[in-house]
Amino acid sequence: LQAYFYAVPASEQTNIANGNTIVFGTEIKDVGGNAGNNNITITRAGSDTIDGSASIVLESPYSAVMLVCNGSHWFIL
Repeated sequence: LQAYFYAVPASEQTNIANGNTIVFGTEIKDVGGNAGNNNITITRAGSDTIDGSASIVLESPYSAVMLVCNGSHWFIL
């Protein structure tokens, strides 16, 4: 499991790895409580999808998301 924690002073974009390179999953959390004003956008790698989308946005203070992958698609838990 990879974990990324952000205390974002400004809007942030992060890319998740290709699904075929991750064995378990990844977790992303706004530890600073700033995502309400400074959204965290999580984008796919290559042709992978995140629950069928190209990206997801954390837009609430202290929000978090855990993602797991089947090798080509990411799923939100």
